[in-house]
Amino acid sequence: MDMLSFINQHKDISDSIRQINALIKGDIVKNAIEVRKLLSDLIERLSIHLIMEDKNIYPKAASSNNPELKIMAIKLQSEMLNTGQKLKDYSARWSSPARINEDQSSFISETNIIFSNIEKRILAEEKELYPLCMKLL
Repeated sequence: MDMLSFINQHKDISDSIRQINALIKGDIVKNAIEVRKLLSDLIERLSIHLIMEDKNIYPKAASSNNPELKIMAIKLQSEMLNTGQKLKDYSARWSSPARINEDQSSFISETNIIFSNIEKRILAEEKELYPLCMKLL
């Protein structure tokens, strides 16, 4: 299975995270309007990526004859369901620049957790799942 488009999506997602982080210095959001715009783009990009994975990778991997691939796919897919809901909740909580500015400390803390989880997920997929998919599917 060709994973190049998914890897490129990961790079775009990571770039978006870096752009947002560049606008957060310590406990200050430098430009909440730009951060919210970038967050909207990131969340849209992530949502499309998760849907594409859910339709193209996970069903094939979960039905694989290879037990390692099958178990990994089922585990990551179940985690993905939780990730999608967390992203929706996060986006709703921080739905405007005004909301971000009202509680910058909480926004930054939650953003750091969300971004860390996304980066861990990308790493797991690129180091474990994708290589197996390229080899076995």
